[in-house]
Amino acid sequence: MGLGKTLQAIAIAGCFMNEGSILVVCPAILRYSWAEELERWLPFCLPADIHLVFGHRDNPAHVKTCPRVVVISYTMLHRLRKSILEQEWAFLIVDESHHVRCSKKASEPEEIKAVLDMAIKVKRIVLLSGTPSLSRPYDIFHQIHILWPGLLGKNKYEFAKTYCAVQVVQSSQGKFYQDFSKGIRLEELNVLLTQTVMIRRLKERVLKQLPPKRRQIIRLLLKRSDIVSAKAAIRVVNGDASEKSVADDMNSQNLDEYDDCGDFCRSGKLSYQELGIAKLSGFREWLSIHPLVAESDSTEVLDLHSSSHKMIIFAHHHKVLDGIQEFVCEKGISFVRIDGNTLARDRQSAVLSFKSSTEVKVAIIGITAGGIGLDFSSAQNVVFLELPKSPSLMLQAEDRAHRRGQTSAVNIYIFCAKGTLDESHWSYLNRSLRHISSTTNGKYDAIQEIQVDGVSYLETSDKTDRSCKNQIIAKSASSKFSRGTDKLSAKNLQPFDASAEVATEKNGRFERPCSSSGGILTQKDDLHTSAHAVSGEVITKVLVSNQILEGNDSEAEIGRTGEISPCEPIY
Repeated sequence: MGLGKTLQAIAIAGCFMNEGSILVVCPAILRYSWAEELERWLPFCLPADIHLVFGHRDNPAHVKTCPRVVVISYTMLHRLRKSILEQEWAFLIVDESHHVRCSKKASEPEEIKAVLDMAIKVKRIVLLSGTPSLSRPYDIFHQIHILWPGLLGKNKYEFAKTYCAVQVVQSSQGKFYQDFSKGIRLEELNVLLTQTVMIRRLKERVLKQLPPKRRQIIRLLLKRSDIVSAKAAIRVVNGDASEKSVADDMNSQNLDEYDDCGDFCRSGKLSYQELGIAKLSGFREWLSIHPLVAESDSTEVLDLHSSSHKMIIFAHHHKVLDGIQEFVCEKGISFVRIDGNTLARDRQSAVLSFKSSTEVKVAIIGITAGGIGLDFSSAQNVVFLELPKSPSLMLQAEDRAHRRGQTSAVNIYIFCAKGTLDESHWSYLNRSLRHISSTTNGKYDAIQEIQVDGVSYLETSDKTDRSCKNQIIAKSASSKFSRGTDKLSAKNLQPFDASAEVATEKNGRFERPCSSSGGILTQKDDLHTSAHAVSGEVITKVLVSNQILEGNDSEAEIGRTGEISPCEPIY
């Protein structure tokens, strides 16, 4: 039961290799990983027998000797669909099959169509996914229909009427549309799936020795200057960076909500990209006092053999990733970066470098480009500077570190800006997680909310003494972010650094004595013994007529302008 879903799929495929070639469809970033696993577990399969498709020149139809295994991305399957369909395949493996999700439109995107067409042609299929439903029960229809046509209804709309409580709602712009985001009769749906085509294995039951996750919300109070800088940065990208435009931002009604001292913006009228850029300032101050940076700046010798300070930093947009990279470079910290523009070979080299080199301490990762399938278990810290667009993406990204091979508890820091879209989106992530976990995990294992161990405020006040300029203040958790953290209190607050001064309460908030280096006060709720109900990357298989099903091409999920591409709309 401790074997991974990739190995199990390879073992099943090995039983049918004498009948023909095996086709593996996976995200582009995982092609090399699949080749390595195939060579490892199929010793009779030589490297020449495993054919990786990177472009039209690698079309298996043009290979003289038919390869025993072909590994292709979702994008290249679409581009070579005609020739791939013309060939005979004994077995089909679709990795990260949650990418074959339903859209509300009558016609699906071309990449999904290619997978569906291939599934009709191949008799034996294995689907692999730790998160078969990303954000709503509606997502799962195509995967189940591939394995058992008609089980959930004749088409996706019939399925939606039965299990998704489809309603016609009115948007804020006054337009009417069908809402497929809800879920009803989810316990019934879970029983139907587990009794027919799905075998669900929760990670906490399979990998019982795995250390816990420790999540902490870092709440930011955005400054007026951060908002203006963020808007100006986006205007530069869009080719409108006049001084008048920047001045207009200073007087914009979008910045009309501040606290008494006028420093902190509480507006929710920022775009998601602007919000990510605005949070960079607070993130830099937080990272400056993290041991990863603090110890490298000090005269003390950093233990290069320890993975305790290795960190994965996730964000969506290129401008935000660039800001993170700029700060890491300033501090002289070795890093790797994976985003939508990173070539497949470079992605694999980055993973190996981060895993094997004691000098590489930071991995800067685009969530949709590197949030799945990669092994960063040498890291103990995970940071989300921007909130993922779905709870499944968040759990998958966390589990790049929290996976087999991890020996230490994984500290997860989630940056949320007060009074912005972050607050409503955090509520959405929790609601969505309840729906999808009820579908896949069942009544008793459904995840009710994202468990959080502590909530801290991060302030960067310009009105304090200069020696306190970078002060970090921890307060009791806000109700919007503290669900499941009722035990937090003043006595639970502990300094981030064991040598730091003890926090004192003043005027209703916790402060620490001023120091030139600054500091952070974190909240703990018996972190060393706290066990999370969140399953993270769970392992899913589906069994149909002696066929097992377990678990998009992410080459272009982030546009070069810094925006998410149309094929991966943000939120």
